[in-house]
Amino acid sequence: MRNPVDMIASADGPRYDAALKILTREKAIDGLLVLFVSPITINALDVARAIIANGRGARLPILTCFMGKEQGKQGVEELRRAGLPVYLFPEEAARAMAGLLRYRRLRDRPEGTTPTFKVASIFPATRSAGASSRPLRRRRAHSRIIPAVSICSFL
Repeated sequence: MRNPVDMIASADGPRYDAALKILTREKAIDGLLVLFVSPITINALDVARAIIANGRGARLPILTCFMGKEQGKQGVEELRRAGLPVYLFPEEAARAMAGLLRYRRLRDRPEGTTPTFKVASIFPATRSAGASSRPLRRRRAHSRIIPAVSICSFL
């Protein structure tokens, strides 16, 4: 299977249905971006219904882009009622698919670990800083605390 799958302009609802049945089951495919430019001779509603039928319960995201006038509008309404994302321009749909890929990569990253810090060494410095009422002495105490917790100091 190679990208893109070109359905040609004469592809109607049954052809979209047949292609989507194959594509939604293919394990090597992570998502589908279904573009449809509504020619006058093809019923856009049938194409939308084929996408909906194959999109229900699909294991992969299916994004759609329906372009065209009146017939395309009916298909868009049907797809939206079914809860499938519909974009007006292919670029918008491609950006959305790229966003899904970025999200998947973030989600699939190995779980990190929480770093631990040795903070016991700062307690003597905090006691002496709080006990002093003189600003210079407090400043010196803080200059010992800040490096102890690895924070940059401009004092």
